Amino acid sequence: MFKRLSESLGRAAASLHADEGLRRGRLLLSWLTAVGPGLARQVAPAEIRGDTLELVCSGPLWAQEVLLRQKDILARLNPLLEGAPLRRLRCRPGRFHPVEPSPTPPREEPYPWESVTLDAGALERIEKAVAEVQEPTLAERLRRLLVQLERRRQVAFAQGAIACGACGTPTRRSPCRTCRREARARRRHRIEQRLAREPWLTGPDLAAEFPDLHPAEFLTIRTSLRSRLEQDIWAMIRALPAGSSLPDGLRARMIELVMLSTGLPAHRLDARHVRHALCPTLARAYLDDQACGPWDGKPAARRPKTRTHPVAADYQARKPSSPAESSSSSGSRGSHLNRRWPEGAPG
Repeated sequence: MFKRLSESLGRAAASLHADEGLRRGRLLLSWLTAVGPGLARQVAPAEIRGDTLELVCSGPLWAQEVLLRQKDILARLNPLLEGAPLRRLRCRPGRFHPVEPSPTPPREEPYPWESVTLDAGALERIEKAVAEVQEPTLAERLRRLLVQLERRRQVAFAQGAIACGACGTPTRRSPCRTCRREARARRRHRIEQRLAREPWLTGPDLAAEFPDLHPAEFLTIRTSLRSRLEQDIWAMIRALPAGSSLPDGLRARMIELVMLSTGLPAHRLDARHVRHALCPTLARAYLDDQACGPWDGKPAARRPKTRTHPVAADYQARKPSSPAESSSSSGSRGSHLNRRWPEGAPG
């Protein structure tokens, strides 16, 4: 003899002492169906006492709304509940977890390129690229990826895209965004190399070689180079014992930093430019040819500004002689200003 599944579940829930939880769940679902998701977010059922349904509401305005709609709510709710029909609704303020309807899964639509059929030439190119992969699983994944990319290319061209003149990627304008970004990176690298070879060059000097060079871009490149060069100088000078002589490579880098800051070549520099371009600690270390020790908290003694130092001759004697040494000593450059300094004054 067949029995209804609800009766069997009811007896099983009663034996497991879960009938109260099931009754609570049925009440919540029935309430959501009867009043809708809008009111269910503000009012929730608490328990049934005789013929009265106790409700918890978020505020007095919603309690008034429920009382005004009591007859309509009971007419919709009673057919959904089992047992004696309810006759009254009673509201009290409190906190509760609102009953939310189950989210509707979004309708999945096929992508436009999934229905594209590739021609024999495209499939032949894909198989030729996949044939170089020996591992079967990796080869199959690569085949699916190349097929999808080729289908997307054809859809993009059908929608009005053009091929990039450099890489052939579909784009709205040629060259594509990736090629433009790579071109800017290569151009910046050439400018950095140019400043590494001749750190005294200014914006107008480089504008003759790079016509579209903007002053703001030039300042950004020189500032980055100067920052990296300062980090190298500090790393080298902190590794020296206090009072020891500065090595030739370090002194050459310090003068290159001065040329980056002032925009003057080495033969036009003197001690005033060194004191202006370098911080007091580095300037004192260069002019005295002694590595500075740990800072003791005392201010450095002021030196007379009339003191001179053969900067140009010192740089010519200590600068790297081979191209390899030059590239290693000037691989990182920094900057500060985008102007020429007067010949007789540091700034």
